[in-house]
Amino acid sequence: MEKKTEAGGTHAASGALGRIIHTGRMGVEYQPIIGTVNNHIHGHEALARFWDDNQQTVPPDKVFGQLHHNAALLIEVEEKAKRLQVAHAPSRGRLFINLDPHAYHLGNVRHEALFSHLLSRPDVVVELIENSNHSEGRLSERLAARLARERLEMAVDDLGAEGSLISFPVLMAARYLKLDRVWLRRSDAAHVTLLETLIEYARRSGKWTVLEGIEYEADLEFARELGVDFVQGFLFRDRFTLIRSPT
Repeated sequence: MEKKTEAGGTHAASGALGRIIHTGRMGVEYQPIIGTVNNHIHGHEALARFWDDNQQTVPPDKVFGQLHHNAALLIEVEEKAKRLQVAHAPSRGRLFINLDPHAYHLGNVRHEALFSHLLSRPDVVVELIENSNHSEGRLSERLAARLARERLEMAVDDLGAEGSLISFPVLMAARYLKLDRVWLRRSDAAHVTLLETLIEYARRSGKWTVLEGIEYEADLEFARELGVDFVQGFLFRDRFTLIRSPT
């Protein structure tokens, strides 16, 4: 929930966001998605990055949390971010791009620009961000239907994250199941059984699995033992690429 300060705190937040956006303090970080069997790069996820007036990094979840209270800025940031992410992406492998269902369903004609950027590059995989309630799940289902019409592959992001929900139609439509890092901390028998069941479902349905949050060799070994197809995380930080938007 947005935290308001005294006398115009909401406007101040929007002003700070506006400066980040309009002065070019946006960027993209490409994180590789690595095969567990061959250690090859299957693709990259493009993640939005932001900097404040003092050139300090601003957590993306903080930025997007505020943007959900400012529809005009949300759609503007999504459109600019996608243009940047596609323009500077590595030339080989799939490009995983997050798309907020809210940005698409704002009723603004600029959402078509989002798709024009996505469709301008082959091998794009659209990641649908986590849902936290029933209405957001419905938005994801509608967006998943649009992705299917455009023949864009889809990934379910943060599957299993605390506080998130998943729609079964979205789960079945996805080509990739991206398993949240919390699975690395869930070692009890019930959670391990559920994780193994999800992986088996993906395998039998012709889907790929990606385990996120890999930081240690032990995490990578855990993924391999489970039969996860791909991994992603700070263990591979030497292969990250950061691009800042030209001012």
